[in-house]
Amino acid sequence: MMDEEVPKPKRVGVTTLSKLMTGEDVCHLRPWYEKKHPNEAPPPGPELVKWQMNHTEVVTKLVMSLKGGEVERETWLSMDQPPVIGKADVIHQLPGGFHIYEAKSGRKANSHGLQLLIYLHIARKTLVGAGGPKLYGHLVYPDQQVDMGEDGIPLNLERMMTPHIEAILSPDAPRAVKSSGCRFCWADCPYAQNRAHVKKESGQ
Repeated sequence: MMDEEVPKPKRVGVTTLSKLMTGEDVCHLRPWYEKKHPNEAPPPGPELVKWQMNHTEVVTKLVMSLKGGEVERETWLSMDQPPVIGKADVIHQLPGGFHIYEAKSGRKANSHGLQLLIYLHIARKTLVGAGGPKLYGHLVYPDQQVDMGEDGIPLNLERMMTPHIEAILSPDAPRAVKSSGCRFCWADCPYAQNRAHVKKESGQ
């Protein structure tokens, strides 16, 4: 008799968290709704396809420039408490420590740095452990690289993440907040501009 598979705990994405924590996104309804209705996602548009191509180009150039050690692409980093998950673009393991790279093909944003610091925090807790190898973070843009260290991780990082995580994982829908992000949203909300796609697909 096979053992029953233990269900994986629900987690909130690092990118979503970093945008909410820096104020680049202000509405918790969108990620809350997307978790409960993933099949309603609209097909990729030309903007997303272009972003994916540009991002892949930046990551590929980065990997080709790294020397020695072990290189992993698209590595999931997650922890249960608080329940967060994200995919690091590149992890480069060298004798002197682990280097985590996050590639960005667009404009610089405050959420990028916080996203990388959360990755470093998760890696310290789950990948290398306390007292393990050193961790280094690198934000890679097409024309610049920004280096970050563990000393930049806020001491109260987990406490700062908690209210956002609780709102997104709550059984009750959070309040809708109108913002520029509404043009990408398909939540059941009067502000969501992709809601028309859902109605068309369902025949409403």
